[in-house]
Parts: sequence; C-alpha cells; structure tokens
Amino acid sequence: MKLRRPDILGPLLPIHLCGVGAVVVVLTAFSVLIVRPRARAADDVARLAWELSEVDRKAEALRAAGERATKELAKLREQLEAEPVVLGPLTRLNARLAEVSRRAEAMGIRVVELVPGAEQKASAAVKVPIKMRGEGTYAAITGLLAVAHSDFPDLAVAKLAIKGEPNTPASPASISIDFEWYAERADAAGASGTKK
Repeated sequence: MKLRRPDILGPLLPIHLCGVGAVVVVLTAFSVLIVRPRARAADDVARLAWELSEVDRKAEALRAAGERATKELAKLREQLEAEPVVLGPLTRLNARLAEVSRRAEAMGIRVVELVPGAEQKASAAVKVPIKMRGEGTYAAITGLLAVAHSDFPDLAVAKLAIKGEPNTPASPASISIDFEWYAERADAAGASGTKK
C-alpha cells in the first residue's frame, strides 16, 4: 500500500494566495498613499523651517543695517546743521577752477586738463561737473583729495580713477577725477547760508 501525503492546503490554496496578495496590495497602498507622503511632508516642513530661519536672519541683518544707516544719517544732519555749507554764485566758477588747479599743482600733480561741464539744476543748488585729468604720485593724489574735502566743502568727488605702474611706485600715475561743484541758484541769490 502506498501512503499518500496529506494535502494540507488542498482546495484552500487559491484562497490563501488571494488573501496574501490582498495583504500585499493593502500594505503597498498604505505605504504609497500614507507613509511616503508623510515622510516627504516632514522633509518639506524641515526644509521650509530652515529657509524661514535664513529669511529671518537676513531680515534681522537688514534691520540692524537700517538702524545704523538711520543713526549715521541723523549724525550727518546734525553736522550739516552745525556747520552749513555756504555756496557761492555761479559766476565764481573760473575762480574755483583756478583754485583747484593751483592746489593740485602745489600738491605735485601736473594738471593736463580741467574742464567744466554744463550746469545742472539741483533742488537747492546748481551742480557743475568738472573733469580733471593729470599725473602725480599716489601721495600727491591722496593729498589733493584731503585738501578738496577740507578746504572745498562745495566740491564733491563723483568719480576717481588712478592708473599707475605698481613696479615703480615713485613714478607718476595717471589720474582722472570727476568733481561736482555746487553753486548758489540764481533764484536763491541774496539768501545767505544756502546748503548743499
């Protein structure tokens, strides 16, 4: 007699396979629809929190810079009120050009060109651009800028370009300065203490 092996699963095998398949489908759907989106959402929240902290840090830096600028502006306004700049009439343009040229040459700068531009009306003054080209040492150029700052309060440096040979620092460098000279407006003539 031959022994038969008992069929444990028998006719239930397809049902069990369908049950296992259903569990796999449910677990996969749970993972895809619930677990992964929540993990991505947590990553997104962490990234957004970091970006927000960076924006907050930058905003704080800008706020601090704004406060410093406001304090500096108030300080400059106080200085201007304490020492107002009195502007001369536009007819003094040639005299101002001669003074600038004389001071530059006294500092050791050879002035090649000193040319005024067309006057431009500003709110409280007339602005005249003056282009100066020349040659001089670095020390002479910085000396001229210091003199212009201290002795000519109605003269501003709008642009400065220096070109020289670094291997021979004692040799003269080419200099180009664009000044802005402020003069009293004709309609404000006779009013004293016109400010720049």
